Amino acid sequence: MNNQQFLGDFVQQLYAVDTLGERFQVYENSIQQLGFNGAVYTFIPNINLIAKLPSDPIFQVSETYPQTFIDHYVGARFDKQDFTIKQIEDGNLTPMDWWDCQQKGQITSAEKQVIQVAREDYGIENGLSIPTMSQPEGIAGVSIISEETDQAFRQLQTENGVQLNICTKLFHDCVFNIPEYKSQFLIPAIANLTETEKKVLRYLVSGLPMKAVQDGTGVPYKYATKVLGEVREKFGKITKDKLVYALGLLNILEAL
Repeated sequence: MNNQQFLGDFVQQLYAVDTLGERFQVYENSIQQLGFNGAVYTFIPNINLIAKLPSDPIFQVSETYPQTFIDHYVGARFDKQDFTIKQIEDGNLTPMDWWDCQQKGQITSAEKQVIQVAREDYGIENGLSIPTMSQPEGIAGVSIISEETDQAFRQLQTENGVQLNICTKLFHDCVFNIPEYKSQFLIPAIANLTETEKKVLRYLVSGLPMKAVQDGTGVPYKYATKVLGEVREKFGKITKDKLVYALGLLNILEAL
């Protein structure tokens, strides 16, 4: 199958199904056709980055990607020392071969630990991260894994890297251009808030004066002010202006 036909079939299959899970399955099947083993799609809302929240990145994981490594990654807070996250935050949207970056001395000793654990403890022989977004809403990317040895993995990237990159970007665009899919990634960023906190935040983001909050929400002004302070505390003592900015980017009025 030539490249044009492969990509055409991928797009057709991607939009022939309805759910996020089904579309991620189409993506997973396609990368396996290209010779790779599994993938994990990751999104980190910007509010997590601004407030330095201790909340987890949001994942969509293929069945062939070791869930045990994801569990270890989350439990050990590896997102705080993941060089790919740092690179994407800095606006680097070029694919990153994990071991190639290490061999070139582009990552710190703490950052090396993440990929060493992947290889030594979970049998992830090689990995490639493809950034898909570095925007005010947040950052996103896909990490692809392979059982191939270093030389074979590089050859695989040479032969199929272009198709892999295009499929990855198309999947991401599908997620962030369809509101109901996008909300599945955004809602977890505010899932730990109480209903009262959500009411106050909806009102805050609307831009209406806080003095009239009771008219708009039923929550008394003094109590709403106290609730807002507690929310700011939850988000790492973030300022009110930064909170409004970050939640506005999350389109909280739609997400809630």
